[in-house]
Amino acid sequence: PAFDALVQRHKNCQSLHWVEVPVTRDNAPLHQALQIPSVPYGHLYHPHVGLVEEVRLTRPHLPRFQKILQSYLDGSCPLSDQQIDPDTGIYTSPY
Repeated sequence: PAFDALVQRHKNCQSLHWVEVPVTRDNAPLHQALQIPSVPYGHLYHPHVGLVEEVRLTRPHLPRFQKILQSYLDGSCPLSDQQIDPDTGIYTSPY
């Protein structure tokens, strides 16, 4: 239900395409090839880059997915100095 509400909120967004792939015996090799560890699971693809995010879509993980999705729709994500790994100097995910 929460995921369905998310889809409905973005139903008029032309840059989003929602694809549901049920797990069946016939398509189990597809799920294995995509390395999907559990269901429900989501992939976000960028039109110029390909796969950019892999996210669990269970209720506890849905708010994180919503933030990630919104950052792609906005074309940016929030970064702060607190998100820099002190050992590598690389930003860590804000999500």
